Amino acid sequence: MSQFYIYRGLKKYAYLGMLLLFAISCKEETKDSSIEQEADRQLNLELENNEIIRTPEVLELLENWKAFKNFDQTFNGLSKLKYREDLVLFIDNLLENEALLKESVYPELFNVPQIRSRQKVLKTFILKVKSALEYRLDPQPAMHEMIIAYQDLQNQFNIIVASTLSDDHLLDL
Repeated sequence: MSQFYIYRGLKKYAYLGMLLLFAISCKEETKDSSIEQEADRQLNLELENNEIIRTPEVLELLENWKAFKNFDQTFNGLSKLKYREDLVLFIDNLLENEALLKESVYPELFNVPQIRSRQKVLKTFILKVKSALEYRLDPQPAMHEMIIAYQDLQNQFNIIVASTLSDDHLLDL
């Protein structure tokens, strides 16, 4: 009979332990999670404004290239983004404009491997930002690389226009 009382007493303590465990695990923490969700939605864009100054000759050539003009306008909207969802839509729009740019007719002076390769590098970094967003990682480092790639593309326009050597001259040497 004493075993019955011991078993009954252990059973009572087991129920009390489970009840205590249940009460501790169901503690309300909605304030912290809502703050975390809001912080997750907000973007902390620390963009450097190292805009490349284009020469007048480059501006004239780019003015007539509508696909690049659309891409440039879209890219310049990056500084206006506030939320992560906005960045997802922005990156999708940027990829669409990059595809249109790739299929467009390049100005003769810019239809060179130097420009096309810079554009491929830029697309790579745009896709890197997209993957960071999809995997809920911090997109800031990838965005920084994307901005640098875009600035390198713009700088390449200046280099090509300023270059006085032609391919024919280089082949003759």
